Parts: sequence; C-alpha cells; structure tokens
Amino acid sequence: MGEETCPEADAGEGVRSRAEAGVTAEAGAMAAAVATEATVAEEAAETVGAAAAGASTLFDGVSFGSLRAKNRFVRAATWEGLATDEGRMTPELLEVYRELAAGGVGTILTGYAHIVADEQPNPRMMGIYDDSFVDEYRELVDVVHEAGARLVLQVAYGGSATRLDPPSKRILGPSAVANPKTGIVPVEASEDDLASLRDAFAAAVRRARVAGFDGVELHAAHGYLLSQFLSPRLNRRTDAYGGSIENRVRFLAEVVDACRNAVGDRFPLLVKLNCADERRDLDDAAGVGAPSVCTTEADAGASGANAAAGDAAAAADAARVEGEASTADVSAAAPAAPATAETPERGLVPKESLRVAAVLAEHGIDAIEVSGDWHAFSPKECAGEPFFASFAARLARQVPVPVILTGGNRRFDVMERLAREDGIAAFGLCRPLVCEPDLVNRWQKDPHAAPRCLSCNGCNSTPGHRCILPPRR
Repeated sequence: MGEETCPEADAGEGVRSRAEAGVTAEAGAMAAAVATEATVAEEAAETVGAAAAGASTLFDGVSFGSLRAKNRFVRAATWEGLATDEGRMTPELLEVYRELAAGGVGTILTGYAHIVADEQPNPRMMGIYDDSFVDEYRELVDVVHEAGARLVLQVAYGGSATRLDPPSKRILGPSAVANPKTGIVPVEASEDDLASLRDAFAAAVRRARVAGFDGVELHAAHGYLLSQFLSPRLNRRTDAYGGSIENRVRFLAEVVDACRNAVGDRFPLLVKLNCADERRDLDDAAGVGAPSVCTTEADAGASGANAAAGDAAAAADAARVEGEASTADVSAAAPAAPATAETPERGLVPKESLRVAAVLAEHGIDAIEVSGDWHAFSPKECAGEPFFASFAARLARQVPVPVILTGGNRRFDVMERLAREDGIAAFGLCRPLVCEPDLVNRWQKDPHAAPRCLSCNGCNSTPGHRCILPPRR
C-alpha cells in the first residue's frame, strides 16, 4: 500500500501474513494515539493562523497541460490490491475511487497499471495491456468526473523491482545486475526489447486517452524499470543508454516521445521521478546546493502537530506508495551482488535528477511528481515538513513545468507556504486519504483540521489497504 511514494505497496502475501501478526499490538498503540487527536488539532490551529480556506491558494485551480483541476490536492498513486488477478476493475475498487472523488481531492492518480500482460510488479494491480480495458475504465472515469475530480492513470513496468510471487517469467532490465531490494537478476533488454517496451507504453497511454482519462503518469521512480535506467547502480550499459546521465535518461525520453506520438500534444503526460534513490544522497546538500531535505527534530524544536502524530508510527520502513515494496523475500531471487569499484554503490543523485527533469521538460512533459527513497523517512524526523520539500522547491525554480510534491504532506500551513513561497504546484497525499477520503473537504471547511492519519502503516496489512483506526465520529 503506501504513501505518496508513493507507492508509490504491499510486498505480497508473504509480507501481509507477517505484518498481520503485529496488527493487534499496533492497533492498541494507535488507540492510545487517537486520544491525542484533540491536542494535535489545537497545535495545528496555532500554526495555521488566521487564514481562511476560501483565501487559501491550495484551493485555487491548477493545470497540468490541458488538465484543469479544481484544487492543488492530488491523491498520490496507491496500489490498492483490489483488481482481479488479470487487472480488471471490481466493485470494491470502483468504490475506492468514488469515495476519493466525493471527498474533495482535485486530481486522482490511480494505482499503477501494468502495460504488459505477462509482466506485473504486484498482484491484483490494475492493467492496461490490451484494448479490452478501455470500456471498463470508462465507468471509472465517469464516476470520478461526476464528483468533479480529474483522473490520471499511472502506468509502469516493474522489472526487477517486482514483488509478484512467483515473479514474471521474463523480467527485463537495463543490465543483468541483481536488484539490491529483491535480489532478482533481470535479462538485459536488447534493442528489440526496448522498442517493444516503448510501443507498450505508447499503446497504454493511447488506451487511457480513448477511455477518457484526463492524463497519464509514467512511473519513473521507486526502482521500477524507467527508474532503473536512470540509476548507475542498475544501469551498467556501455551503449547509448548507459554511462552519462544524458545517456541514462535516453530511454525515458524516448518513451515520452513515443507516448506523445501516440496521443498528440494536448493529452497530459506526467512523470513520477525520484529526487534521489537513497537517503544519504538526499542529505548531501552539495548535490543540489539546497538545505537538507529534512530538518532534525532538534533543529525544528516542537515544529508541527502532525509531526507529533507521526511519532506514533515508526515509518522507517513504511508502507509503499502504490508499488514501493519492503524487503520481503521473493521466490527464486538471487542474492544481491556486493558493491565493488565496478558496481557503483549509489543510484540517481539530486544533481542528476535535476538534469533528468530538464530533459523531460524539453520533451514536453506536463508535470513532474517528486518522490524518492521515501520509505527511509518518518514524519517525526522531518518535523512536519514534506520529505522532499527542499528538492521540489529547487526543481520548481529550474523547470518550466508544474511540480507535484509527494511524501509526508500532513500540515495545511506547510503546504500553503510551499505553494506561495516556493512555487510548488500541487501536493500528493496517500495515507491521509486512506484514513480519511474526505480530508480535502474537511480542510476546505476548516484549514486548522489535523489529519487523523498517524502513519502507522496498519492499512498495509488489511484487505484493500483500509485504515485500521475506528471511523471518525
């Protein structure tokens, strides 16, 4: 399941069974934490000040290309695990989107959809791999549009980041290098494979446009295939797709071009991008010449009611946004290779990510969603600030496309400041909307309202990834 990063997921039945064992104890801790809700709301009110919701820039409309949304709130893509095994819609999945759209969020990013029938990162995820999906998604689009929200389909090829058990029979990657999280060694994609993948992404985007979606987001974060090409740890190619960052971004740029050719210039195309693949690189301020992504608790003092709420949850290895997996075993996985001089330790770093974003803007992307290796963070250590806020602010100054910030968005006043002062166009939320699908409506009535979500990740252990807290009274 996951948050805002993404992801943006359950690691399969094996992880779910282990996680369920701790749900009872976790629920007990959450019950105690719920008792602090009134205090949390009180503290949040003090930081919000006198701003009224009607005057808030967060309820201004926002555009991603030709997509015009009613506010700046985005439901970050979240793997619900409610589709059929073949990726088809179900009544339960439709109801999730009905609740979200009615709850006031301006734009909904779907859980990721796999673009190839025999390659699937997670079980019971959505699909978009053939034309038969078009008609059934029209009902989904209509449900969301009737409530006044916009709907963007996220598409992905998982590659060696898959958590399907057993994994797909043939898994492609930029190089035959063991994935450090799953241990899976993919087949190095040939020129023909790359052409087939470009065609598969383009066909998926075309189907989404025909079905009536308001746009498509290409998932190039969280270690999936497009992200792997950007990473020097996983991309060891010596051809035009490997080496320099200009070469490593080439395949993603070609996918963008193929999608553009399939749907034309007017259909919105978004990309989800890691600002860095690892926490240690986010903390390296020299990477982008900006402050560290997170302030420490000591630096921030008692900053943030929701940071205090987040302290109730140990989110260090948090639930994933729509596909970001934990460290569960995968059957038939090979052990990860140790890093050597020939096998770089690090993945994409912030300076390179800025360059990737610039290239994407040149190729006509309509928005970039900023994410990263967010599962290494907890709301407490970020002291109420979104996890990747400093990078997103830097990016917003450097690229001429809207920037969506996902990960750790809990405080209305912080998002308001980032929108007004740093030019962040929109804000992605996942777990808060799992807990309260109507949170945006609550904020419109009362910007002082504190989200109930405690980042406990209990939703990751429930069927359909539902919140474990009792319903709000």
